[in-house]
Amino acid sequence: MADLLHLVPRPRSVERRAGCFVLSPETLICLPPQADDDDLFAARQLRDEIAGATGLVLAIERQHRPHRRENTIVLLRAARDRGIYPPDEFGYDPPREPLPDQGYELTIGRQGAVIAADSASGLFYGVQTLRQIVRLRRRELPQLVIEDRPALAERGVLLDVCRGKVPTLATLKELVEKLSFFKINQFQMHNEHAYYFPRHPEIGATTDRLTNEEMLELDAHCRRFHVELVPNLQSFGHMQNILSLPRYRHLAETKVCWSLAPTVEECYR
Repeated sequence: MADLLHLVPRPRSVERRAGCFVLSPETLICLPPQADDDDLFAARQLRDEIAGATGLVLAIERQHRPHRRENTIVLLRAARDRGIYPPDEFGYDPPREPLPDQGYELTIGRQGAVIAADSASGLFYGVQTLRQIVRLRRRELPQLVIEDRPALAERGVLLDVCRGKVPTLATLKELVEKLSFFKINQFQMHNEHAYYFPRHPEIGATTDRLTNEEMLELDAHCRRFHVELVPNLQSFGHMQNILSLPRYRHLAETKVCWSLAPTVEECYR
């Protein structure tokens, strides 16, 4: 049944149930009082997804005492918030054991939806799954229970940013957002010369280069989307663009200028 929803990656467990929960202009996205900035960011992502898919702009409420049990989408921490959102009143089964980091449970029932997690990353990934369902089904969300956690703690993509056109910061940010939507949580950037080195301005001078400030901004953007940025700077081989420059040619191991010469002391400075 999960294949019929085309969820990527496929959740560990999907139990389909009869009926739908229909979104309306009065549907509320609910957060508990202890929700942090990560939870609010996830809630806003969900609100924007629903608005884009259905035209409905839902309200987000931080609630100390819920005033409604139906027509709600609740984002909660399972162990911490079940007292505020009792399972029997909000139509979900409490997790049988603490949910692991990145794990979540998503319940869509007659009266609404609940995403339960015990970590910020788990809640974020539960929201990504619900966003996918909204894209597929618009206002009519199928009733189901999803239990999910990753098989691999680290799921990465490596991008070579120095061959061809160097991606702009805006392009890299957009890519990070798309990766996080599919629960990729590590982004590696293979770089050789497309970076501005203040002490070596000749490197990459004839091409576009990423700056230190841009890398800091990209790193902050990655953290917001629960993605670890892993710079991958070549430091022995893959050095042709650098070693072909007159200032560094004497450091090359051969005339091909592919790798540093390990016998030249200056290579280690």
